[in-house]
Amino acid sequence: AAGAPDPLPPGFAVAWADGQVLPWAVRDGRLEIWTLKPAGVMPLAFADEAPETAGVVGLDGLGRAAVLWPQAPTRPAPQESAPGGPEGSPAAGRGLAAEAPKFMYSEVSAYTGRQMFIGSARRDPLLSPRDFQVLSLVFGSLMIVVLLFVLRSDARKELSLPAGAALAPPGMRVLAGAMDLLPALGLAGLLTGVAPAKLLSLVVLTSPFSLTPLVLATLGLVIGHCALSEWRWGRSLGKALVGCRVAPASAWDRVDGRLRLWQTLARNAVRWVFPPLGMLMLFDPNFRHPGDVLARTVVVIPPDDGPNEPDEQNESEGPDGREPEERNN
Repeated sequence: AAGAPDPLPPGFAVAWADGQVLPWAVRDGRLEIWTLKPAGVMPLAFADEAPETAGVVGLDGLGRAAVLWPQAPTRPAPQESAPGGPEGSPAAGRGLAAEAPKFMYSEVSAYTGRQMFIGSARRDPLLSPRDFQVLSLVFGSLMIVVLLFVLRSDARKELSLPAGAALAPPGMRVLAGAMDLLPALGLAGLLTGVAPAKLLSLVVLTSPFSLTPLVLATLGLVIGHCALSEWRWGRSLGKALVGCRVAPASAWDRVDGRLRLWQTLARNAVRWVFPPLGMLMLFDPNFRHPGDVLARTVVVIPPDDGPNEPDEQNESEGPDGREPEERNN
């Protein structure tokens, strides 16, 4: 073609990547990749000491070309033949251990020819054994929490709310939870260096375990600050902003007026580690999730925060609403 510094050799192959036509060939131990330009065929990339079995594949959507070639095998140390076996017997043939072929992999830009990656090609399973261990631990813990929730006898008992308090509606609790989660998520992103926006991207589907540091840091921060603030003041940051608080659900737990630390830790661990269990409050008549049942707690609107407070009776009126003079007459 016109303008080509080196004409294409016979038997060349062609790869495509995002509309780019990439002819390539291996000759004299050298892999060469060209690209079609208005001026003609122009060289794009090359690799020396490439075997004849090397190949090039276009990666559509990435604007790259993938180069794959077999790696030179390492000869294993011969083993001794089986005792008494002849030199050419099958027992002697087992002296060379079979080795799986290994490949090298490289990616170059289909536009500039810049090498973007090079390394050993390997096929990772969808889930590694460690991933299975983590999933088994998560599902096992989930089953234990569900069993504790089902077996709790006080799940069906009537609640003993503080005087003048009312149950906090689910909408208020969801809003309070969002106000508790967002600051913890932002701080966890600063500590781990992982952008919280990746939780809303395709990274969750393609590489979920890369977000493990961000998730663990977020869980630690949100559980820690919610548990400590509810233990100390009865409400977290979000609950204080929307006007609700956590209180004991039974009269015998309301001795000193403050929750135990294990109660706030238990309810927040269940609520944040297993978010689907936390949403079960939407189907509970008392708006309680399994964490509340386990910790014997309930979320209420205190009397001071209630929207409808009874009007104070006029000091000049008696209990029957009449003036003192009317009663005397």
